[in-house]
Amino acid sequence: MGVRALKKASLQIPSMQKIINALSVISFLLVVAISGGGVFGYLWITNEENQEKLKKELIGNLTGSLPIPNNLTGPAIPTAPVPSAPNF
Repeated sequence: MGVRALKKASLQIPSMQKIINALSVISFLLVVAISGGGVFGYLWITNEENQEKLKKELIGNLTGSLPIPNNLTGPAIPTAPVPSAPNF
């Protein structure tokens, strides 16, 4: 009984080996894809032109979402004198 079970198990090994090989190839491709994406992302974000493009887009999005009235005029920093604190 044990010998027949061993022979039967040894016949199933090639199909199991194919599954394991397929999983290792898929794993390798995933590692290559993730590593390639990381390198591409690093090189893209460290490029000066892309940084400027992102800054301009971010500033445009932020200034468009701020609730500042269009007719607001005057200096950015208040110029009126600050009242002094009362003396006790």
